[in-house]
Amino acid sequence: MEPCVSVVVPSHNRASILAETIPTYLQDGVAELILVDDASTDDTPEVVAGLMKEHSQIRYYRNEKNLRQTGTKNRALQYVTQPYVYFGDDDSILLPGSISFLLQAMKKYHADVMGALPLYADDDKDLRDVSALVERKAPIVDSWQSKIKLNHLETVDFFFRMKEPCQVPFTHACALVKKQWAKRAQFDPGYIGNSYREETDYWLQLGEQGAKIYFAASGNAAQINYPYSRIGRNRTFTSMWKHGKYDLLNTLRLIDKHHTYFRTKLGYPHSKAFMKISYVICDLSMYAALFPKRVLGMIVKKLKVARK
Repeated sequence: MEPCVSVVVPSHNRASILAETIPTYLQDGVAELILVDDASTDDTPEVVAGLMKEHSQIRYYRNEKNLRQTGTKNRALQYVTQPYVYFGDDDSILLPGSISFLLQAMKKYHADVMGALPLYADDDKDLRDVSALVERKAPIVDSWQSKIKLNHLETVDFFFRMKEPCQVPFTHACALVKKQWAKRAQFDPGYIGNSYREETDYWLQLGEQGAKIYFAASGNAAQINYPYSRIGRNRTFTSMWKHGKYDLLNTLRLIDKHHTYFRTKLGYPHSKAFMKISYVICDLSMYAALFPKRVLGMIVKKLKVARK
């Protein structure tokens, strides 16, 4: 396949895994990988220098100050040279053949955006047996409407498969997009904290301009996020509180920005105030149900560590 894809990867303090994750994006069809280092304080520059000796497609840039995901992705888009852009992550691996599959699906369906299947590994076993992970976490469904509901944004996910790609109002972060569309929007730095919803906002900006957005909904194109244990993240009461807070605040921002589009083009029947109130009630109810399970999981994990 003639190289025609620019892969964009923002990175911050992931030096320990970059040698594992970055090469997975250098697939057939990829002309360049633009890695923007968001002012990492670890040895990311040295690790990337080693990777660049092995892989000539890698282009490295470094932010002098931390711009977070939004600012870093916006900067990366300035350097794109190819007609297609794929958004990757420094803590994820891309399954072999994903880029080719997305390109073929995009051309077949005349899509402007084609989303890959996002999955989250629970442990290293999931990374070793990806087929089992896909089967377990991405059930086959008949309709995307059962998973992507504007009246229940708190439950929206893309952890499902279908027989054919489906046209959707927005997709997940990991997606292939035509360059001319990718540059019509900016990632909004107004999404605070963990920047939750910034990708949804980006795709909605394109949808409002008429982009045809599809989700490949296939295990043939999947991006697998590393388990928390591999990236130094631990679930704590503080992290749970922060995640819930940013989930709420950023979703309210998303509704503010896109309610008119939801209502006039996507068929949402209620006012902005109703949408916000409904989301807050449903979101808090969902967290209330999840909280005991997560606390129990934290306790069990600590007990296992103590026994060792």
